[in-house]
Amino acid sequence: AAEPAELAESSQPAQARAKTRRRKTAVTLLAVLALAWLLPLQHWLADVHVAPGELRRVELDDGSRLTLDSGASIDIRYDAKTREIKLHAGRLLAEVAKDAQGRAFRVVSRDGSAEALGTRYVVDQRQGDTAVSVLESAVAVASRANPQAPVVLAAGQTARYTRAAVEAPRELPDGAASEAWAYGHLIFNQTPLPEVVAELARHRRGLLILRDAEALADLRFTGMLPLNDSDAALRILARSLPVEVGRATPYLVWLEAKKTMPPR
Repeated sequence: AAEPAELAESSQPAQARAKTRRRKTAVTLLAVLALAWLLPLQHWLADVHVAPGELRRVELDDGSRLTLDSGASIDIRYDAKTREIKLHAGRLLAEVAKDAQGRAFRVVSRDGSAEALGTRYVVDQRQGDTAVSVLESAVAVASRANPQAPVVLAAGQTARYTRAAVEAPRELPDGAASEAWAYGHLIFNQTPLPEVVAELARHRRGLLILRDAEALADLRFTGMLPLNDSDAALRILARSLPVEVGRATPYLVWLEAKKTMPPR
């Protein structure tokens, strides 16, 4: 028979494993709760809302189509005069059909509105502003403070706007990159690593963090990353840049500077 001391010693690895499992479960729960807290109540009550890590395509009654990005939420309001999409959060690609009743098509965000004068455009409501990128035809963008003075963006132009004003239009760097997310890819061209990680984070369930972001801010990435496999995207970044992936659970993952190997 084993001595009591031997029994206590043999139980230690099992106790350690149980403690590790409990710690991982707690971290996962905290990550899920943090994500739920970050999403506003409007997101959950919206007509259409998209879970993190997913895309959704919506066919509207008039034949228009919307592609909603990860975490996006909208209300759909059609009446006799207007076709209005209320964007509560996130990003959408609008492909606008001609309306038999001649109704205007408008995406309304927290900061103002973007009314279609043609067919295809992207509206992205972010933390501090909203961005509109026009892929075809033109869009009239107006701030909430000045709705009677819209700024017209032509195809190949983009602009940001806040509640107070619309900034001057500028050339869209890459139209294909602006809508690549709608087809399951992210395209970057000399993009700072913090921006790349922020874009990946919006498409991943749980939390994705860049540790020592200031120290890694000068790193830039050029290439295409898959949206349907964010773990593969992180592996591509780790192969391309001097960073490595760390994880506490599948729902709490980080990128950090690659550790140098100790000399032998």
